[in-house]
Amino acid sequence: MPADNMQENMAANPSLLGMHEFSFHVNLANVTAAAMLSSFVPGYKFAIKSVRFAVETAVTTAAKAATLTPTISGATVTGGVLALTSANCTPKGVIVSGTSVTGANRDNEGSATDSVTITASSVTAFVEGQGELVVTLLNREV
Repeated sequence: MPADNMQENMAANPSLLGMHEFSFHVNLANVTAAAMLSSFVPGYKFAIKSVRFAVETAVTTAAKAATLTPTISGATVTGGVLALTSANCTPKGVIVSGTSVTGANRDNEGSATDSVTITASSVTAFVEGQGELVVTLLNREV
């Protein structure tokens, strides 16, 4: 999109102003009950708005699962929990959304020096499947 059109779009949709999406490649067969993304520091005051997973290679083995949970410098985020399963990680191209990020803004905000961590739990090891973990942040300094 040309810069002029992007600026017009932002002006027409102020809710998009300052929104940033970060994607991290995930091979589901490598997911264990541990931090899978740690020490990601955006470098500005931010709020987590959503977490989702875009499937690139479908999961075909039944009864596999993992729960992904975001934290900000160790503090629990209200919502944003992503439940990945064999059933919802197929077919290729599907988007699995985390739970809605809710609660007071301060519960889901970080400072310029805070880090975002995504931790996996309740893992029943996947055999296959890959995709992009997408974390949407709102820049609170804009």
